[in-house]
Amino acid sequence: MQIQLERSHTTFTKLNSSSMDHLMYMLIWASDAPEFDKDSDREVCKFSERYQTCSIPDDDQLKNIALNVQKHSHSRSCRMKDGSCRFSFSKTPYKRTIVARGPLSESIELAAAVGLHHTSHKMKEVRLLLETYLTDDPENIPPLSVILELLAVTHEMYKWVVSATVNRPNRKLCLNRTTQEMTINVYCPAVLKYWKANINIQFVLDAYACGVYITSYMWKGESDLLAHVVEEYTDSNVTEQLSKVGSCFLNHREVSA
Repeated sequence: MQIQLERSHTTFTKLNSSSMDHLMYMLIWASDAPEFDKDSDREVCKFSERYQTCSIPDDDQLKNIALNVQKHSHSRSCRMKDGSCRFSFSKTPYKRTIVARGPLSESIELAAAVGLHHTSHKMKEVRLLLETYLTDDPENIPPLSVILELLAVTHEMYKWVVSATVNRPNRKLCLNRTTQEMTINVYCPAVLKYWKANINIQFVLDAYACGVYITSYMWKGESDLLAHVVEEYTDSNVTEQLSKVGSCFLNHREVSA
């Protein structure tokens, strides 16, 4: 696999409390990448599928690695207060990669066929049946076509429902995955073969959201502390506030660049 770089990639590493490598992030600008909202969604999907997948590979060696390091299993750390997974597993299966743009992105005819007030209900039915199989008999989950037939949902209706679950103006790349691959995290086969540890690769649809995400991890563990300082000196003038925040940042940062 070779990526044509537009310019140098950016990498930063997050260290844990023992100063050991914990997480590594890399931003790559590819010169041949399609421009989202300028090029067609099909071009975006085709480009994404060149470098990322959530399929269980046929190659025995790669399959073993993927099932060991890319398969999500729920734990206490991933469960939120309402019991849902903060990583949104299991993922929605779909027969081909699509860009979900929200309920207004599909045809009026499909919207009328499904009905706005039935959208969440239909999706809940599909999800409930899939989760039941995933819990009771994960090795024998029926194909998506069988699930949809059981619930009397056409593929066109299902596509509309999947797209409708994304709140505008958000957009989401839904990768092709079978019902057996709902718990497989996205990976790049060529990288995983040699990295042999958990990875996550995404095509950036929203540059601002990507910047916010990366920045939030850079400041993780410090943002609450700085917010407390700001709140404590809220009645002070701007100069004193900046001085206190700067002092707090310099004296409490665990690792500096």
